Amino acid sequence: MAPLLDQESILGTWKEWAKHIISELNRLTDQSTATLMRLENNRAECDAKVSGLQQALMDKMMAERKDQSEELTTLKIEIAILKTKAAMWGAIGASIPVIVGVVLDLWLNHK
Repeated sequence: MAPLLDQESILGTWKEWAKHIISELNRLTDQSTATLMRLENNRAECDAKVSGLQQALMDKMMAERKDQSEELTTLKIEIAILKTKAAMWGAIGASIPVIVGVVLDLWLNHK
């Protein structure tokens, strides 16, 4: 019985197959390198966008904090004014019975 393939044809087939495998590995390496580069670029773009959004958020928060601080200061001033007015009205209200008492005492004692 004769062999189906002689040794040279087997070696030739394996050499072709090895070349094909190496070329496929090179192609896949090139594709994965290109994919990694695209991913790296996308990551850099995303990092830049996130950084910009973080800065915008911090700016907005600082502006809100400044507004709230100004509103708080205004409220403190208004509360101090109201306390002063309340004290003045309390003093006026408390002096009315004293004045009425003095006037009645003077009026009743002079009769």
